[in-house]
Amino acid sequence: MVRAPGQAGAAGAVIAELDVAANLTNPTESDIAPSATLTLGGRELGAPEAFAVTHTQKLWIYVLLVVLGLLLLEWATYHRRITL
Repeated sequence: MVRAPGQAGAAGAVIAELDVAANLTNPTESDIAPSATLTLGGRELGAPEAFAVTHTQKLWIYVLLVVLGLLLLEWATYHRRITL
């Protein structure tokens, strides 16, 4: 519990409460060190695929550049009072 500054003892105003769950009786559950293998549901999982850039991911860069170009064009025509 966090009490207001200057409020000593049990009569102080409580500002916030924080409940933390801990299992101190099971050493396996309490071990927070990273493990060499990943086990889920009793089965050991393999390593994930390496990240690779594909053509679809590169396409988004060009789409973003086109959208930014159109936005810049729209901004320039608006401030020069050019209408179509």
